[in-house]
Amino acid sequence: MFISPGFIPVIMPNQQSGFVFDLCALEGTPPLPQFIPLILIITFALPFFILFHSNQAIPLKGYKIRTIRDIVASCPFFKNNTHRESKAIMNTTPAGNAVRHGLSSLRHMPKGRESELGPIELDLIESRQPETPEQLEIVHELAFAMWQKGEHERVMIQEAEKLAGKSGDLFDQKALEDYQKLHKLWLENPIKYTDSMIESKLGAEHFTEIWQIIVNCLKDGLGLTLQTAISAIRTEGCSPSPHTIYGEGIWIMNRAMAFKPNREEFINEWLELVDAGNSHDALIRANKISLSIPESQEAFDQLCERAVDRLNHWTDVLDELSNQYNESRQNFISQYSLTVMCSEELEKQALRLHRYRVFTENRIKELNKRLANIRAEILKKERFEEEKEYRKQKHEMAVAQ
Repeated sequence: MFISPGFIPVIMPNQQSGFVFDLCALEGTPPLPQFIPLILIITFALPFFILFHSNQAIPLKGYKIRTIRDIVASCPFFKNNTHRESKAIMNTTPAGNAVRHGLSSLRHMPKGRESELGPIELDLIESRQPETPEQLEIVHELAFAMWQKGEHERVMIQEAEKLAGKSGDLFDQKALEDYQKLHKLWLENPIKYTDSMIESKLGAEHFTEIWQIIVNCLKDGLGLTLQTAISAIRTEGCSPSPHTIYGEGIWIMNRAMAFKPNREEFINEWLELVDAGNSHDALIRANKISLSIPESQEAFDQLCERAVDRLNHWTDVLDELSNQYNESRQNFISQYSLTVMCSEELEKQALRLHRYRVFTENRIKELNKRLANIRAEILKKERFEEEKEYRKQKHEMAVAQ
């Protein structure tokens, strides 16, 4: 609120509304004398009232006071009456975090492991030699703190081993994800990606499964289905589409046609499976391929011989690639510990356990200091008693003489 220097606030009586707040010019009719004290109070108190209820800073040179509210709060009279309710401050120190997580609790001993504390207590009793109940209690607490320190180290090692134990699964998962991407590309373009498939252990495993299915079907005298023939053609690095099929692909498709009585339906189904049903060129090529179909028995014998040969081939390839896969997997497991120690997950756990360890080490120092102080007090009292006894003996000897 800003008031012009040439005006002063005035409250004047009004018959309808009681009083009217008005600004009277300094020049002119002066206000009534009985309202002068009220005018002065409003003139000087109103700005302070507005500033007190606002957060606008008042520039006071040499003082770090931001608002009128801070001025009032800094006064001795108001100091004890402001901000009576203060929020509890969370302990964010390493010790506070450790206590909050519970691993630094002074009496947190897992059930069934109480016997681990006994040897530590015996060693401390032998080295510290407690003489009073207070010293013995401190030794008990010290033994637990030392056990807890070792427990933190054990948990840290256990977490690292747990993460390292996942290394084999991680390797298998990564290999599977890579194979799934490759398999999708191979289905779309076997001419380009067959070489990559046969370098993969999972790819060779897939080829072996395809030819094993063909061998089983031929043994049962069922012949070769169109879907199985298309899969076999892809294993040879050929496209099953009539537009681009060649060589081994044509050989396998001819033998598959030999088992079908209605070759026109077979060709139509073939074109539908390879998304070439509306292609006139594909139909012409498929019909041309069907002209060189051998007799069904001859086709069967040739397919049996070919299936067994390809199954043996891919079985040998799979054995070789499996050995390479297992060797790579073992190398990954051996090197994974280095990766684990640098991982973000283990780093967070290490920082948390480090806070617990720091808290426990500080507790051990505190307990050792208390034992040392008690021991020093006992020694001081013993020396005092010895000096007192010595002076008493000297006095008795002097009196006797």
